[in-house]
Parts: sequence; structure tokens; C-alpha cells
Amino acid sequence: MATKKSRNLILLTSVILALLAVLMQFGIVIIPGLMQYKFWLMVIAYGLVLGAR
Repeated sequence: MATKKSRNLILLTSVILALLAVLMQFGIVIIPGLMQYKFWLMVIAYGLVLGAR
């Protein structure tokens, strides 16, 4: 079982990934290598949230 600290770190990582995908969608952040993977960033972030719970 994961400790509370590691769960919080996983949740923080998922929030950062989701925020990055949203900012790329609005054109605020442009990372050319990741632009085509915005959908998968959201899927990974959602999976991390589910895995942390």
C-alpha cells in the first residue's frame, strides 16, 4: 500500500499533466513534441488519479 506522501506526489503529477494538456489546448504553452499527445496526457493523468486512490 502506498503511503500518503507517495499518493500526494502521484496526485500532484496527475494535476500537472492535466494542467499542461489544458494549457497546450488553449495555446498558452507550446511544446511541439507533445502537441499530438494531449489526449494521452489526459488519459495518463486520469489513470494516475485512479491508481492513487
